[in-house]
Amino acid sequence: MGVYESLMTQIDDAGLLFNVNESRVFAEKRTVIADRVISQGLKPVPGKKALINAKTDQVISIVSDRYKVVTNEEIFSAFCESVQRSPINAKDARVFVKQTETGGRAMVDFVFPNHYTAVTGDTSQTALQLCALNSFDGSLRYMVKAGGLRMKCLNGQVLGNIVGSYSSTHTSSLNVQDSADHIVRMITDFNKAREYWSGLMQRSVSHNEAYDVIRQFLNLPEDFDMDQPNARFEHCRTLVGRYFEEMGYNLYALYNALTDYVSHPIKKSKNPTAKTTRERAKIQQVINAWG
Repeated sequence: MGVYESLMTQIDDAGLLFNVNESRVFAEKRTVIADRVISQGLKPVPGKKALINAKTDQVISIVSDRYKVVTNEEIFSAFCESVQRSPINAKDARVFVKQTETGGRAMVDFVFPNHYTAVTGDTSQTALQLCALNSFDGSLRYMVKAGGLRMKCLNGQVLGNIVGSYSSTHTSSLNVQDSADHIVRMITDFNKAREYWSGLMQRSVSHNEAYDVIRQFLNLPEDFDMDQPNARFEHCRTLVGRYFEEMGYNLYALYNALTDYVSHPIKKSKNPTAKTTRERAKIQQVINAWG
């Protein structure tokens, strides 16, 4: 089986390749007479349309009639074709899919364990990871980003400001092939990531500094009492201690602790796609502020 077929099969097996139907939106006009609600028929809602999951017949969302529907199959077919044409070593590549119940939002991580880099001072290899996000509810732009997966602990890493990425709203300007072609540029950025991560390792961090970064990452108040019970803070503090012991007291260890926290949540989320996306962005924010 070729690279394209292998990746698309994994995506299909995860239930992501469904069609999306469009429907007009109607509102029921009602009148109250003598405490009785009387329907006066339906009126079309101007400028709106409903998107429906053709596989389940569930309504995904109500969007503007200017919203351009691009199915997951269109997006990921072009994406996987670009991977196949690229210099990525895609042997044993794996696909991990998170999506909402209706399929309205999806995050797909492509991990390439045989295309990796090594960070000076880190005993673990970091494999290339490409993350693609798509939505049919207007909550997310279509995005593709490059990152890394530290193989020793399988915690997805974020490349910070140097990362190559592509994003577009669902309008007539969305060009699926153009977004897929950015993959080659992302590979170049990944190959430069060794310098970025090595730089993080050179930035020393104390326990108190690490705890302040954790507080910011968890959106805790500035006057947060670190001695009061807080499961999320305690878990992050434990992870930081573990990575400090392995890698030394530096920003790279703190960075890995946060990516570990995001990759291995202690509590199941009702919307893991949105939660992971939000937390990955937060890691970039707090680490870039300290790097």
